[in-house]
Amino acid sequence: MKNNDVGSTEVQIRKLHADILRLSQHVQNFKKDNATKRTLYRKVSYKKKLFSYLEKYDYSKFVALSAELK
Repeated sequence: MKNNDVGSTEVQIRKLHADILRLSQHVQNFKKDNATKRTLYRKVSYKKKLFSYLEKYDYSKFVALSAELK
């Protein structure tokens, strides 16, 4: 992976993971912020889709990334 890589599936998943963690904290502090909840759900859904794509097309990277993010 290159330093300027922003489009690969692994990089997208890592960025989504960071966003999801940040938004989760925000939603815990501000329970009535429905716009952020909706954004959080959308990002979780997209991350799930990217993980299933990665599992299907490059299982070794899927396993490595899953272990890294847990």
